[in-house]
Amino acid sequence: MTFDTALPDPDVAGAALGLRDGTVAFSNPSHPTQRANMSLFLGQYDSATGGGVTQGIKWDAGTPLSDGGAAVPAAYSALFESRDEAVGILWETQGDEAFEGCTGGYCSIVLSVIKR
Repeated sequence: MTFDTALPDPDVAGAALGLRDGTVAFSNPSHPTQRANMSLFLGQYDSATGGGVTQGIKWDAGTPLSDGGAAVPAAYSALFESRDEAVGILWETQGDEAFEGCTGGYCSIVLSVIKR
């Protein structure tokens, strides 16, 4: 396994999921140095050399999950595929510090659904 430079990552856990149609979904804070800009990437296996040898995954440009981009904090995420093949992402972001017992910058869990 090697680090894929096509996917920016600030050194925080992302999530990966193989979808029913063979697509690979990957979510992470896609900023090179900050935990920000949660995005969903979809990829296809690249077996261009033939013989069933996989050369890696070709990723799309990614879909940011918030309008604020790099200004919106993001941390951990989890993925699921719905019955209608949409991809759901549960992800942490900065929330209202007024939540009782919540300390730190990631007090909200957001559900984003991307139709394919």
